[in-house]
Amino acid sequence: MRHRRRAHESKSHGALWSIIYIDLMTQIMAFFVIVWSVEHGTRATQTAVIGTGVGAGIGDQTARMVDLPGDVLFASGQTDLATDGKGILDRLFGDPTSGVLSFDQGGLAQRKLVIHGHTDDVGIKDANLQLGYQRAYAVYQEIRRHSKELPDHVVLCTHADNTPALSVPAAPAARAVIDDARAKNRRITIEDLVVATKPDESSNAPAGSGSAPVGSGSAPPVGSGSAPPVGSGSAPPAGSGSAPPAGSGSAPPGGSAQEPR
Repeated sequence: MRHRRRAHESKSHGALWSIIYIDLMTQIMAFFVIVWSVEHGTRATQTAVIGTGVGAGIGDQTARMVDLPGDVLFASGQTDLATDGKGILDRLFGDPTSGVLSFDQGGLAQRKLVIHGHTDDVGIKDANLQLGYQRAYAVYQEIRRHSKELPDHVVLCTHADNTPALSVPAAPAARAVIDDARAKNRRITIEDLVVATKPDESSNAPAGSGSAPVGSGSAPPVGSGSAPPVGSGSAPPAGSGSAPPAGSGSAPPGGSAQEPR
C-alpha cells in the first residue's frame, strides 16, 4: 500500500511554514518602518537649539527650548527691546505657516509657551527679579503681535541670577572671564511645553448633585439662633484694619541703589 497521503501532508506542512515565515518577515518590516517614521518625524519637527535653559516644571514634556542672549535683545539695564532683538523675534515667530504659534493639540494636550527672564548677579536680588520679569513681559508683548491666542497659552517667569547658564568665577579670576560668564547669564529662554490634558472629574457628576439637597434639613431654618443677628459684633465693621491698605510694600519697589544689567 502506497503512502501518498503522508507525502501530501508533508507538502501541506511545508506550505504552512512558508506562510508563517512570510507573515513574520512582513511584521518585522512593518515594525522597522514604524520606528523609522517616528524617528524621521521627530527630526523633522526639531528646531535649531541656540543654547540650553531651565524648564518651568509645569509641563509633562519640553518640546523645544531656545536661549536668546540678553545683550542682543536689550541694552544694558533696559527693559525695552532693541531693534536687533525685535528682528530676532520676528524671524522666530513671524512666519504664520511655521506653526510655531499654533496651540491646537486636538484636545489631547495643551501647549504652553514659557518665557524665562534671567539676569546676572550684579545689583540687588529684588531688583533683578523685577528686571527679569519686565524683560520676559517685553518679549511676550513682541511675540503677541503674531498671535491672538498667545495670552491664553503663555507663562512668564523671572529667575534673576538663581539659575545661571554659567557659574561666575571668584574674584581672583580674570575680569574678562567674569564678564563673559555674566553676559551668558543675561538671557531670555523661550520654552515650548506640552502638558497632558487630564479628564475633568467634575464634568462626570450628575446635574443637580450636591452635598446638601434643596429643602433638606441640613440648613437651619430662617430666624433660628444659629446665625448672629444683623448688626451684631461678630463681623468687623467696614474699613477696619483687617485688610492691608492699597499700595503696601508687598511688591519690591522699582529702582535700586545699584542698577542691574
